[in-house]
Amino acid sequence: MTISVVVPAYNEGAVLGRLLDALAGPDGGAGLQVVVVCNGCSDDTEEVARRHPIAAVVVSTPVGSKHGALVLGDQRAQGFPRFYVDADVVVTGDGVRRLAEQLHGGRHAVAPGRDLRTERSAWVVRAYYAVWQHLPSVRDGLVGRGVLGVDEEGFARITPRPDVLGDDLVVDLAFAPQEKVVDDSVRARIEAPRTVGDLVRRRVRAQQGNRQVDRGPTGASPRTGTGLSDVTRTVRRRAASPAQAAVFLAVTLVGRTLAARRSMAAGWLRDESSRAA
Repeated sequence: MTISVVVPAYNEGAVLGRLLDALAGPDGGAGLQVVVVCNGCSDDTEEVARRHPIAAVVVSTPVGSKHGALVLGDQRAQGFPRFYVDADVVVTGDGVRRLAEQLHGGRHAVAPGRDLRTERSAWVVRAYYAVWQHLPSVRDGLVGRGVLGVDEEGFARITPRPDVLGDDLVVDLAFAPQEKVVDDSVRARIEAPRTVGDLVRRRVRAQQGNRQVDRGPTGASPRTGTGLSDVTRTVRRRAASPAQAAVFLAVTLVGRTLAARRSMAAGWLRDESSRAA
């Protein structure tokens, strides 16, 4: 069985190597077909991909579009299960193979647990994520993990892909609870933003993606958003403090306000601080 791993990469030269090293592991990535799609890159992303032995297929396009990169990756990928991995996260090849084993018995989509790194982040960023990671939709859903896998039936469910920012949300909503699984025994390392500004940029982009999915049609079920009661419950369970909850609500409000005002065509909003060495 060949497992295909599609990696869309936009100016990820600084971090792509660490992902490819992890996918290769001590066995060289046995059983994996890694497809790196360099889209709109102006750095050395393509060079990093081409010189790494695990990058079996490297595709380059001048168009900077994650949606377009995913489509191109699917055109070159040959195996199932199929995984979509963000270039700025880290997951091992063994982890991918273990996730693939979860796709049976009516389960068609899988994602790993999160190893969210906030050690080098500002206090406001750490406070935000102290609440965020305990929200039901975040804790139980496939979103915000940087790694998603589907079997062949699951792939048919999400194809053709809608051109929206919230690509992981569309996948999450395409499956009933019993059809998807989060395997916390496998961890994806995710670097949190280091600055408040980068956190806000990341949240604005996420809110824009949510709005696109809500407006549809995407072929997905209606989205259940986070409410004030979800935040209140995290405080009552002492999973987060009232001060952290206040920070979370403030950042969320700013993100939603800016997302509503900002044109979707105004260019990518990306957190660069989490990609720093």
